[in-house]
Amino acid sequence: MVYPARTMGPLARIAGLTLLASLIAAACTSTGASPTPGAASTTTGEAAAEATASPSAPEATATPEVPDGPTCVIEARHYAGSTGAESWRRDESSPLFSVCPGAATMNAILRGTLDRSLGVFARRAGDVAPSKWPSTITITFTIAYSTPELLSTRIVLVEDLSGARPATYYIGLNFQVSDGLTIPLESLFTDTADGLIALSTRSRALVSAQLGADADPTSIYAGTGPKLANFEKAWAFTTDGLEITFQEQQLGPLEIGAPVVVIPWSDLADVISPSGPAGSFVS
Repeated sequence: MVYPARTMGPLARIAGLTLLASLIAAACTSTGASPTPGAASTTTGEAAAEATASPSAPEATATPEVPDGPTCVIEARHYAGSTGAESWRRDESSPLFSVCPGAATMNAILRGTLDRSLGVFARRAGDVAPSKWPSTITITFTIAYSTPELLSTRIVLVEDLSGARPATYYIGLNFQVSDGLTIPLESLFTDTADGLIALSTRSRALVSAQLGADADPTSIYAGTGPKLANFEKAWAFTTDGLEITFQEQQLGPLEIGAPVVVIPWSDLADVISPSGPAGSFVS
């Protein structure tokens, strides 16, 4: 029996024990059962509390829904050295996917994308005059988002043409993990035109606030217009929102770099397709 915190007097304790003994005896007489030595009695309030906390209660047995399929294992693959009779050099760190269902397709798409970029760079390197500094391309990556359903990777390419001022380009690759195919930006929206207007309006405000005194309204207005080409090159899923990376000089002079904005999913809820790739972020 659990006693209250207040100390009981001797007479009250004896009376309580006498009453308890008579109750147990009465219960045994009516049921034909004998009390178990050492067994603790349970009050009605305690029994109710135990029932509420029981694992069989619906609140305790509910489990979150787990997406089908494993999350991709991602390793960094490195390439370095001279290419094409040392006319240019490559320093590349790119992702290699495995385990997840679409890994082979994702690897092929990624490799094809990078090889096309390398081909463009090779032509540019071939057009510049020979120099004691060979043209170099550096490729790096980061993972923006990875679940058993979606994967977003950011690719950064820095081109240095024989000592000239390096140019940086940004690529976003977004995959449906189940089949490894890329996700077009427009597939996120119920209506493409409405989706682009939302991206234009929100990103314009975010970039202007981010750049402050360095903001060039004319350049920002043109670079964030509701055109697919302004947003589709380097975007990514993130937990907080849709990430957009703008290219160098898209929103102003080279000195401002490449602005990055994250538009909260709540700000896009009206235009995101509930059955599309981003539907889970707004449901």
